Amino acid sequence: MKKYLEKIKAWWLASSLRQKILILSGSFLALLILVLFISLQTSLWLFYPENLKALIAYNRLGLSAYHEPICHENCFYERRLYKSIIADNLKRPDFLNKVIKAVLNEKENFNFRIELISTLAIANQTAPPEILAYLSRPEANLAIKIALMKNFEIKDTNIVSDLESQVKNLELKRAERLLALDALSGLGEDSLADFYLDLALNDQDIEMRKEALVALSNIEAKNIYFTAEAYDELEITLFESETDKYLRRSIIFLLADYTDIFKDKVLKTMRKIYNDEVGFDKFSRSFAVDVLNKYSADIYARPAISRAEWEEYEKNENMSAFSGE
Repeated sequence: MKKYLEKIKAWWLASSLRQKILILSGSFLALLILVLFISLQTSLWLFYPENLKALIAYNRLGLSAYHEPICHENCFYERRLYKSIIADNLKRPDFLNKVIKAVLNEKENFNFRIELISTLAIANQTAPPEILAYLSRPEANLAIKIALMKNFEIKDTNIVSDLESQVKNLELKRAERLLALDALSGLGEDSLADFYLDLALNDQDIEMRKEALVALSNIEAKNIYFTAEAYDELEITLFESETDKYLRRSIIFLLADYTDIFKDKVLKTMRKIYNDEVGFDKFSRSFAVDVLNKYSADIYARPAISRAEWEEYEKNENMSAFSGE
């Protein structure tokens, strides 16, 4: 070892000044890169200067959105940290402009744009002018428009009207109508309850009717927008002999959501379903049992259904959903 160190010392003494400068510079740069790498793999980057920390958080959020479109628990907490750092730095005009440009860039990763929209909303109670201009562009991404409207609580009657027209347009494919209905529901407009109810009761497509029932169940002000008259109309459809059994299931699930408002009516409806072994299939009666056993004082026996029967039931529903596309 001593002999080896002596050789290094001799080589160093024989090196020119220029070689020594290059060696020292290279060594310092390598050390700097190593330190930077280690800090980025740990939480040390959180102690970086604010500007650099914000840029790292921005890039990490983008990578997370790209690689994990479905965000689970660990991912959720990581993104919350990144978004908090980004939001704290949006007071800087250059960084704010960078984030807005990414949000409005149609070529940017969709999930990243959605995450940045919620981050912008954390820091800004009012939408920046560029956001409002984007909403007025007819060719702009509809899902991004919906996210902007929801996060910034923007009311745009033109978009709502356009979506309603698409939902009711029977000339469109089912997938297009379902997409429009999902976007409409995503706005969180409780005042659309009557629109959803009419769709659930009268549309020609079973899948559209089922999704309209889901939209109804997502209404927050249930005590205001879900009336006794609406309940009665749905109950009539529920007990009609020609009603599809999968639509019946969706109606049962929806009525169960309103137990806090119409508990006696709901339990009476579920008992009628449970006791009608001729008019109702055993799957519908099983769903009614779930409601009865949860909200009534009595215990009801579940109809006997084998695993194979459940699998067949679900298989037939999937086949029904794909038909008519």
